[in-house]
Amino acid sequence: MIAEKEMQRLRNEALNLEMIHKEKELANSTMLIIQKNNILGKLQNDLKNINSTLAEDAVKKNLNSLIKRIDKEIDNEKQWNVFNMHIEQVYEDMFKKLKENYSDLTPRELSLCAYLRMNISSKEIAALMNISTRGVEISRYRVRKKLHLDREANLTEFMINL
Repeated sequence: MIAEKEMQRLRNEALNLEMIHKEKELANSTMLIIQKNNILGKLQNDLKNINSTLAEDAVKKNLNSLIKRIDKEIDNEKQWNVFNMHIEQVYEDMFKKLKENYSDLTPRELSLCAYLRMNISSKEIAALMNISTRGVEISRYRVRKKLHLDREANLTEFMINL
């Protein structure tokens, strides 16, 4: 009986360590995506500024092509599907609880909940979701409403404690 309890404790400890490792991996990949999107966004804005000062149509056409390629890379759906799959694996229990108790949350709102659970700032969430910071604030408000949280409740703390 004692040996069985010790085995169970060791299994739980191993699972907790694996969970911590996956959370750290997820946080690292999240930060890399945020940095990549920020750099690409700055490059895109610089190219747009250069493009607006040019008179030559052939060069403008090439710059517009580059701007579109950067835009595609920022909003790469395949990359987001893989990333969201990893988030769902790491925060499987949280997603399950949210879906059971708050079935009207959209997939995008569930992603926002995961980002909040990771304690990512609204500015960084905006870069991840390719929306404005104001868009994140509006989404947070909608999630708060769907979760029936009052104004004093901290949404991030709620997600962390869920």
